Amino acid sequence: MLRCKKNYNLVLQELNKKIPESVNRLTGDYIKIQASNIEEHRAITAILKQKGEEFYVIFSPDDRPLKVVIKGLHSSISIEDIKTDLTEQGVPVIKVAQLTQRKSKFPLPIFMVEVRKNAEDAMDIYDVSKCCYMSIVIDLFKK
Repeated sequence: MLRCKKNYNLVLQELNKKIPESVNRLTGDYIKIQASNIEEHRAITAILKQKGEEFYVIFSPDDRPLKVVIKGLHSSISIEDIKTDLTEQGVPVIKVAQLTQRKSKFPLPIFMVEVRKNAEDAMDIYDVSKCCYMSIVIDLFKK
């Protein structure tokens, strides 16, 4: 996604010369640039970085981490303790966050965990039944 600036047309011309198969669409203040394969995607990203353009990349669902929710732990347990315990069990943890109530920001006994997908020699997060010496329930994260 390339932010529309004064010189966006020159950037699109250069991209079209080097990668004519890409598709460009206007979406609000950004131009969505779609590559047909991963090599073109890398080339587009390299060109935009070289030019110093303001852009961001939307990752495919296969590259995004798996988000799960852990229930059954006390709300006072440290996030670092949870991350350490899951890592010791062989789960490739990226991030742990404690969920809070919307209005009062009161910490809930529910923790969201981001796990790397398809990591080699990694235990499946759904096979974990205990964390921090407590029995837990693991569900898929729903926004």
